[in-house]
Amino acid sequence: MAFDVARALVSDRAMLNALIDAARDMGVQRLFLETGSGPEHHAARKLYQSAGFTICAPFGDYTVDPLSVFMSRPV
Repeated sequence: MAFDVARALVSDRAMLNALIDAARDMGVQRLFLETGSGPEHHAARKLYQSAGFTICAPFGDYTVDPLSVFMSRPV
């Protein structure tokens, strides 16, 4: 089980890094994301934080929602 979790985290990190690289290649200056605030989303939030994402205000058509966490990072 621990091996599967570790392998999934490596895959998730690689996918996130590939998305960041693709955004950079397209000239995107900032990335934004919305994820859940519950404990089931803790691993995702830690992954995003480790990739440089920080908490931000709601963006686009989003509004403040206790079930959501909004994050962004420069590219």
